[in-house]
Amino acid sequence: MSKIGIVTVLFNSASVLDDYFKSLSEQTFNDFTLYVVDNLSPDESLNKTNLLAENYKNSFNTVVIENDFNTGVARGNNIGLKMAIADGCKYVLLSNNDVVFKKDTIDLLINKLEFEKIDMIVPKLYFFDEPLLWYAGGKFKYFAGTTVQYGYLRKEEKKDNVYKLTEYAPTCFMLIKSEIFDDIGIFDENYFVYYDDTDWIYRCKKHKKKIGYFPNAMVWHKESTSTGGMKSDFYIKFNYRNQVYFCRKNFSKLHFIVVLLANFLHYFIRKYWKYDKHQRSLLINAYKDGFKMKLSS
Repeated sequence: MSKIGIVTVLFNSASVLDDYFKSLSEQTFNDFTLYVVDNLSPDESLNKTNLLAENYKNSFNTVVIENDFNTGVARGNNIGLKMAIADGCKYVLLSNNDVVFKKDTIDLLINKLEFEKIDMIVPKLYFFDEPLLWYAGGKFKYFAGTTVQYGYLRKEEKKDNVYKLTEYAPTCFMLIKSEIFDDIGIFDENYFVYYDDTDWIYRCKKHKKKIGYFPNAMVWHKESTSTGGMKSDFYIKFNYRNQVYFCRKNFSKLHFIVVLLANFLHYFIRKYWKYDKHQRSLLINAYKDGFKMKLSS
């Protein structure tokens, strides 16, 4: 029985897996099992995972789950975390595989989480290829239906290097007590990708769960390796669809109307004309699809 079950979802991840497995193999804390959920990646992700799992078998155990279709990130995480919990893992570490991290990162996170007696904890995250922050704490932006990541795309400052409780954090590298899933539930699979973690963290907030931000632990993030980045058709389709779904699901009707007005002003006046004709069509259809989605409990 491992103390931590590390869950990562594969999709077109072949180019980042060498660095990811190397980071895991060098950890000073090694009481973990890696659960790799492959979403029928069209590249060599699965073959490379199996090869690396064999190469690093003396450092840590890897369990590979092969899906026969692309289930999305939300369901992929659910498959992995449920297996980790069933195997008796006390903690679940949800992790992107497009990250690298220092040798003491997991050690620092688990010790701080246990010392502070909080429910989950995240590190400080940097962009991989430039000396800028990716995440140094965060909050919900309630009247826009979005979130804010402190420090995003700027150089770090003294205030970024202080431990604190934070309202919002992405789950790209988050250590969580397994028992929290009994209270909060698992990820809403309607999202497929994007906003699935926002929705889950929002539920955590309503249940008064505590998230710690610990800057001594550091991770470098190769952003959007598998989805093509924030200007891709994939991002436009799923991000804006899921934003509407998230607000419909979690906000009152009045709050939702306010959010819609705010987004209309922001996206359809400031951003709309920055897209080409094809992307504008995708944006409009994404909003329409968000209204059509059946709300889950």
